[in-house]
Amino acid sequence: MTNERMAELRTALDAHRAALIDKVGRVPADMRSTAPAEERWSVVQVLHHLSLVESMITQGLEQIAANAAARTGPAQLTPMKDLSRIAARSRNVTAVPGSAPAASITEADAWRALDEARARLLGVMDRLAVLEVDGVTFPHPIIGPLDSCEWISFVGWHEARHTDQVREIAEQLEAL
Repeated sequence: MTNERMAELRTALDAHRAALIDKVGRVPADMRSTAPAEERWSVVQVLHHLSLVESMITQGLEQIAANAAARTGPAQLTPMKDLSRIAARSRNVTAVPGSAPAASITEADAWRALDEARARLLGVMDRLAVLEVDGVTFPHPIIGPLDSCEWISFVGWHEARHTDQVREIAEQLEAL
């Protein structure tokens, strides 16, 4: 892995997070814990889900980093899969076990969990940048095997998907 690729991924993660913050900010604070319908998540639950998924992915990346040997030569950049399709809301996806949000969580706790998950991810990204981990993958339940960079990219696209969900929730709440 290279510092350049990590910098690109960090820039993308920052852009996805800024979009999420913007969309959440457009939902009235007193409505963020309100689900727009039965069996639907509130904005706060979306935030909690994002923190859970990011934490699970980071845990996998931490395992890769812990098992990797120090780089012995220059990293060879391999083309990354285009994961932008993850953001498409045209297809329903069921949350994997362990990623369903709590029924009741405060907005402050959801943001704190999301911030902590991101801090952990950025820390493992710094470690991965100096390790030779090219070709090391772990499976996504739908997409198949992803390498470290692809998993980091997935975090951003997954966040983009749920940023769009926040927009949908806002529209549904306005209609109530």
